[in-house]
Amino acid sequence: MALLDRTALRAAFLRDEPDDPGRLYERILRIGVVIAIAGAVVQTTSQLVNYFVFDLRVWNLEVDADNNAFAWASSVAQFAAAFACALLLIAGWWSARRLLALSLILAFFSLDDIARFHEEIGSSVREDVFGLEIGYGRVIWPIVFSPLLAAAFILLWRFAEQAEKRAARYIQLGLVMLVLAIFAEASSATFHVGQDADGTLADVLQVAVEENLELAGWVLIASAMAATLCNTLVERGRTES
Repeated sequence: MALLDRTALRAAFLRDEPDDPGRLYERILRIGVVIAIAGAVVQTTSQLVNYFVFDLRVWNLEVDADNNAFAWASSVAQFAAAFACALLLIAGWWSARRLLALSLILAFFSLDDIARFHEEIGSSVREDVFGLEIGYGRVIWPIVFSPLLAAAFILLWRFAEQAEKRAARYIQLGLVMLVLAIFAEASSATFHVGQDADGTLADVLQVAVEENLELAGWVLIASAMAATLCNTLVERGRTES
């Protein structure tokens, strides 16, 4: 006798509607929204508390710092998207070549969020090639990484075109947020160049907006990919049964 009955477990997991995968699909998408909103609230609160209470002295409350919990959260969201994409590749959904390329790009973005390759390369190009002030680094790195960013955008948009309508909207909204985050960082160069804007309230708010857009965008994309994976596996299970 089996210790666990698969049908019973599935029924319990889907809460009395074992034959309706839509409940789990919708739940994954809703959880994504909740996490995105909660992340934005936590990051904004942390940034403002660090500014008004601690005068920006607490590194672990700085949402734009390297190698703290906030950098980890963004990296995890990107890796979750990469992992879901890799599982969809194994499941044979859509195009194997495109899913492989997308999963590798997203995994690199996850690593980059911790290792900060984009900032290091952007700084090197800014200093060694153009000899510009430090504030221009916010503009240089998106230009240097534009081929990779464009490839990720196109592949994610194509992914959305293949996904179910609700997941597609999440991915497209997430992409809009990511584009706005890049523009928010690049536009901040206008008040960082030629003046000491670091540590001002305007800088603190700009960082909060940028990081919230980035985290929420990746969370929505990851949740849409996870929901698509769920839908694909349920459909495959029905076909094989």
